[in-house]
Amino acid sequence: MAVNPNEIFYGQYDPPLWYSGYDQNWILGRPKGHGAAGKSKDSEEKDTKKSPIELKMPLCCEGCVDKVKSRLIDIEGVTSVSCNVDEQKVTVDGDVKPEKILKAAKKISSRAEIVKKKDAKKK
Repeated sequence: MAVNPNEIFYGQYDPPLWYSGYDQNWILGRPKGHGAAGKSKDSEEKDTKKSPIELKMPLCCEGCVDKVKSRLIDIEGVTSVSCNVDEQKVTVDGDVKPEKILKAAKKISSRAEIVKKKDAKKK
């Protein structure tokens, strides 16, 4: 059903309540690796720099590393994921709650846990 432009400009057009406008992501899906895609300008202004979240997870091979990276980078708010196979640690950067990261990591490996950082100023 075509819409007359005059109806839009002069206020005689009422779109259905469920229609919020065209969204390309609805048709194509959210692009992989872009956890922050689709954020509004207001939410970008409120973002604060959070410290990276470190997880201790079993990483035995490159397949495990790829699996962890692909699953964690898809979480909204995650900007980067780095894995260290030697130390069995995963570092997640971005503006996201640690509980959300831990929940996703537990789905990958039930032995995933957040590493508590100790203060270096101990006397």
